[in-house]
Amino acid sequence: MNAADVQVFSRVAQTGNFSEAAEQLGLTRSAISKCIMRLEERLGVVLINRSTRSSSLTDAGRRFYKYAREVDDALEKAIAAVSGEDQHVVGNLSVCMPTSIGAAMTPAIVDEFLRAWPRLTLSLYFDDRDLDLIGGGIDIAIRISRRLNDSNLLSKRLGTTRGILVASPGYLARYGNPGTLEELKSHRCIDRGRPGRSRVVWRFPTASGTTEVPVDYAINSNTDLPLILAACMNQGIFFTQEIAISNELTQGRLTEILPEYTRSQSWGVYAVYPNHGPPAKVRAFIDFVERQLPQIATCDRWSPFEQQGRSPSCTGLQLSPDQQRP
Repeated sequence: MNAADVQVFSRVAQTGNFSEAAEQLGLTRSAISKCIMRLEERLGVVLINRSTRSSSLTDAGRRFYKYAREVDDALEKAIAAVSGEDQHVVGNLSVCMPTSIGAAMTPAIVDEFLRAWPRLTLSLYFDDRDLDLIGGGIDIAIRISRRLNDSNLLSKRLGTTRGILVASPGYLARYGNPGTLEELKSHRCIDRGRPGRSRVVWRFPTASGTTEVPVDYAINSNTDLPLILAACMNQGIFFTQEIAISNELTQGRLTEILPEYTRSQSWGVYAVYPNHGPPAKVRAFIDFVERQLPQIATCDRWSPFEQQGRSPSCTGLQLSPDQQRP
């Protein structure tokens, strides 16, 4: 069996597209088709259902892909070892991050990280979902999670964060500051959710167990960043992770409420990458993010070019006494 045919199949399975696989491998579409046909003839099964507009894996194709992916990874590692990409920070690095963290870190990524590694190019994906790293060809993802479940990935814990309820000073001045969890039901609430849903259940650990609070959405979105903006614009109470809105707290745009109910809610911040030895470019990005996470609270994502005398990377900023938070 030709290992190159197996690699071609793996790329087609990853991309779901003959043309994209051909572009990645530097082949023509007809050459890709010949490789797949040769592999299917050798195996005696159909691996890919084809039509004029799309392609999809058969059951046999899905089973074979599990092993073909390992062959593809091994070939890529072998090429990287010979070319030096495994030892040097060069080539393209594809990164997926939550929108809130990505928006806060972009100035530092563009300025500090790329200046440190000028032979590197970046493909950035900001998404609050857990995307398929291997299927999507993504080198590394930053995730916020209570627990990671994907055994096909390696991870490094970079830090921790906690759940937090926040609202803007303007909203609280107009509608009042809730004193109990029950009072949340009468407030405008903001959270991530699927389109069309009008209600969400917020859960809080208490001495007697877990308290569930059903609240009606004032606004929901599939991603955090517009919800952070809405909360800053006096539109409601937002339940999120502290790291997502730490700079808004520092700037005074948002205020924490009912902290006694959220202090024990803990999430980990992880770097996640495919299950093989990470190349130098991945290790460099992990080190960079680990250094930058403590600085997120000091970087104003809404006006990075208006910070007089401040580096775009927001490294080493000092808070004035009235901005300090315990």
